[in-house]
Amino acid sequence: MVGVEDAHLQHRESLLEEEAFETVIRTARFILSFPSNRVIWAMLEGNFSQRFIDFINAQISSEPLMAPTDISLQLKTGIDQLVPATAV
Repeated sequence: MVGVEDAHLQHRESLLEEEAFETVIRTARFILSFPSNRVIWAMLEGNFSQRFIDFINAQISSEPLMAPTDISLQLKTGIDQLVPATAV
């Protein structure tokens, strides 16, 4: 989230173009749609400025949470699809 905050600050000072900023924010919304990451954000948000906390919370307030999933199983399945069994 430090990188997201940096992008937020750069964008606020017109140092980061809108398209790049939107990519960062879209990615942050996706990452924070995982319940585990939303909990981590709640634990860490006190390390950031109130302005950034408010911004992120506004971004995710209408973002639905994904159903809890087994990330390790998703990664294994994805890797198995990308890498042929004989290549391992």
